[in-house]
Amino acid sequence: YWQLVLPALAERYRVVAVDPPGFGKSDKPRARYELPWLVDWIVAFMDARGIDRATIMGGSLGGHLAMMLAIEHPERVDRLVLMDSCGAWPEPGILAVIGLATIWQDPFVIDHLRRNWPKIYGDIVSSDTEASRRLLRYQMAVMADLKAYYPAGRAASRALRSIFYHSCRSRMNEIRQPVLLIWGEDDKIHLHSEATYLRENLPDARL
Repeated sequence: YWQLVLPALAERYRVVAVDPPGFGKSDKPRARYELPWLVDWIVAFMDARGIDRATIMGGSLGGHLAMMLAIEHPERVDRLVLMDSCGAWPEPGILAVIGLATIWQDPFVIDHLRRNWPKIYGDIVSSDTEASRRLLRYQMAVMADLKAYYPAGRAASRALRSIFYHSCRSRMNEIRQPVLLIWGEDDKIHLHSEATYLRENLPDARL
């Protein structure tokens, strides 16, 4: 998703795109893919690249990881740019925990993603352009081979499940860096009310 945006950002900034383990072109090991583990890998990546501090930009799950990074490693973050981000959902109650443990199994989620990806993709990417169609064709081709796709699907399943257990809601007041919230008015996954909640509960945020 970022490859269309990076050239414009790079005209003014040094830009480094990160594929955490399990995503994009990074390795996809057999792991639990808990969000704190992914944050640790991002910090290790920054260390390896000699990046002491940076503005962290992320959408959806990436925004959630960005908030966690700002909370756990505030000295590494100058600013945050959160686009249609998760991370502020309420902690699940006992019934939700039982339901997640019972229903959320990797094979089921992977099958759901593969069968329903055109609709999910349509909810994520509303603009119908040649670039968006080309990206969808590529993703569908990757998902067509279950054996090849399974490691990426497993990573997605486990990281998505981890979202529910690592909400930043109770610690958002610790994020003192300036935050820019960018939100699609018609987002069908991360509702506009979530943007309003973030703006009202982060100490220094504009939407």
